[in-house]
Amino acid sequence: MSMRWHRNRNLSKDEYLKNFDKNAKPAQAEKDSKIENAYRQAAEIRKFEIELFWKRAGYFWAFIISIYAAFFNVQKEFYYDKCTGNFKHGTIPLLSLSALGFFFCLAWLLSSYASKFWQENWENHIDLLEDYVTGPLHKIYSAGESFSVSKINIAAGYIVSFFSAGLFVFELAEFCRNLKLNHFLIFLVLIVLFSCGVAGFIFQMKGNVSNNGEIHFDKKVYEGN
Repeated sequence: MSMRWHRNRNLSKDEYLKNFDKNAKPAQAEKDSKIENAYRQAAEIRKFEIELFWKRAGYFWAFIISIYAAFFNVQKEFYYDKCTGNFKHGTIPLLSLSALGFFFCLAWLLSSYASKFWQENWENHIDLLEDYVTGPLHKIYSAGESFSVSKINIAAGYIVSFFSAGLFVFELAEFCRNLKLNHFLIFLVLIVLFSCGVAGFIFQMKGNVSNNGEIHFDKKVYEGN
């Protein structure tokens, strides 16, 4: 027997809660137990996702710091002209390190978005289930506005990615200039290829879910052949 599945898109709240009913008309105690277990599990996974959010950030920061430390050390040791007091740019090692640094900055930014999505996914589960377990505990909070820690982290990712992209573009321009050919044309072609590569990377990393400001759930429905 093979299994196939399709997505049942945009479940309503009633349809969502029916997924925790074993039968069409389950006993109330059994239904309450299933909802409570689902709530507990959603809360635990949400906590786990928050922990992973910061662990992933630390993982990427370790790589980013190491890459740029290597960039400046290589530049200082091998590409510093003591006579003029200037640094040489556009070499293959520096270009490679700047490209690698930008890649990890972009990966960190996309990973932060993915982590935030899954954190909010489980928060949405809790919002729908908690009324039947603890009451609207997570939906009642102090009046006023505050800063979002995850959004600040994502904003930092944008800033670091912007400067890392600037460094890479600068090294790429210097690399083309050092070739002593039609460096503008070469630079333009490389930028186009680089942009296509970044766009393709982002497209490949994008999941199969989206968020438009409302809570929507998709459900895998398995069919047997």
